[in-house]
Amino acid sequence: MKEVYEVTMLEQETTIRIGRTDELAYLDTTDSTMITKVNKLLEAEGTQWELIKDDGVGIRATFPKNLVTLRAKTVKRKKMTEEEKQAFADRMQKYR
Repeated sequence: MKEVYEVTMLEQETTIRIGRTDELAYLDTTDSTMITKVNKLLEAEGTQWELIKDDGVGIRATFPKNLVTLRAKTVKRKKMTEEEKQAFADRMQKYR
């Protein structure tokens, strides 16, 4: 069994490296929340993510660089009323 080391929140970080001529982006992270997200991407059906290294402290993964997006601002989510939530759930039920 691989030994897992604890990294304090102040020490946790994520770096994404994208080379101009590379087809892949490289993600290195010691952030436990990001590790969980990346692990889900690695396990997804038809995934284009690949685990390169998992040393018990952090992970390194590669993925197509065209999956990286940059945004100018955050999007505010509208608070839905209970009626709107129910109407949305009813619409989504039609597609199941």
